Amino acid sequence: MELRRNDRLITKKYKEYFIPTILMTMSSSMAIIVDGIIVGNLLGANALAAVNVCMPITQLLAAIAVLMGMGASTIISVSKGKRDNATANRTFTTMCLMTLTISIVLLVSQLANPSFFCSILTTDEQLYPLAYDYYSIFIMGIPLVIIVSAFGYVLRSDGMPKYASVILITSNGVNLIMDVILIRVFNMGIKGAALATVLGYVLGMVLLCRYLFSKKRTLSFDFTGIGPAIKDIFSSGASPATGAVLTTIKILCINHIVTRIAGSAGMVSFSVCLSCLAFVSMLISGASQTMMPILSTCYGEKDYSGMNMVIKRA
Repeated sequence: MELRRNDRLITKKYKEYFIPTILMTMSSSMAIIVDGIIVGNLLGANALAAVNVCMPITQLLAAIAVLMGMGASTIISVSKGKRDNATANRTFTTMCLMTLTISIVLLVSQLANPSFFCSILTTDEQLYPLAYDYYSIFIMGIPLVIIVSAFGYVLRSDGMPKYASVILITSNGVNLIMDVILIRVFNMGIKGAALATVLGYVLGMVLLCRYLFSKKRTLSFDFTGIGPAIKDIFSSGASPATGAVLTTIKILCINHIVTRIAGSAGMVSFSVCLSCLAFVSMLISGASQTMMPILSTCYGEKDYSGMNMVIKRA
């Protein structure tokens, strides 16, 4: 049965998802900017540069979250549009297992030799010690960053865009508050900035657990047919994840070029440019990510006129 929506309903649904989604992307982007301002003012320019030297790691984690979260979210939304709850549940279960497995593997591999991975980020004599101090603490939060970020996409497909934004806004808000407390009050230096990020995502994980045990959750665990679901998730999430991976490689290469030619002072200037880029990207991401769950549901229902309306809104 082909279901159709009128323009008014599509507009209402897009607005319902747009505000929480733009708040979610704003919280992440503004957290990067404000985090840099706090670190730069409290610890100096080199500390700001060291934090941004580690940005390829955060970008890589974001790519994994996009691969798992957006890939699963797309399939879940399409399945819900088809009224195929079994596929939606299997996809949800597979995403949970894959995200947890990848997170643990990354954590163990980087804990085994943090100095090696940090040397990939920078070899500058002034920035390396600071980057290592930040990176060695940040490693502990890798599973939390991936899991919380990936579930942000899934919650929107489960009809909870507001709660998804609450989780990320709270995580990043706590990060900024703890930055000031740990750096200024406890004098932890750049390690305090890394620990603040980890603590923010710890609270995000607590809020996520509320969703997993909530009766409002429509998705349930189904451990049958996990093999095909893995392939589908990778297929759906590969395109956006590839963009995130290429961004990671780009920033990593530019970091090395800047530090080799202009040193730590040049890296400070480039860090400011990255903050400006993060500010602009939140508007682009907000518009594009808003339409994904609605567009996928319309596709599952074969509501092609509805799809056109969603794209026009975006």
